[in-house]
Amino acid sequence: MNIIKSSLAIALCTVMMFSCKKNSEPSDPACETNNTTKVTFKNTTTTSKRLEVAKTFNSEFVPNEPVLSIDLAPGASISKEFRYGKYFVQWKNGCPSACSKAAFYAKDYLSCQEYNENL
Repeated sequence: MNIIKSSLAIALCTVMMFSCKKNSEPSDPACETNNTTKVTFKNTTTTSKRLEVAKTFNSEFVPNEPVLSIDLAPGASISKEFRYGKYFVQWKNGCPSACSKAAFYAKDYLSCQEYNENL
């Protein structure tokens, strides 16, 4: 009887070892395939802001082929996935009538990372 119990215990341990094997896949394998990053932008101010994100801006600070251009209400946020790399981020006040720059900066976003950008 003890031999049967021991055999069952060994079999149970073996099954548990194989079923509890760690998953070596990344949580989002698409990010590695597509080299993407995820950024959440949030307007933490009390006024609406226009957000523009692009690889390049012209001499008048107009984005060339923006990956994101949106007006965000106070407290609003948006998440966006795009290809990793260096981007320029611009926040503007008073749009669409008389836009003025609130912030302009460059940021390097790494592949398969998540970022939070607040203004």
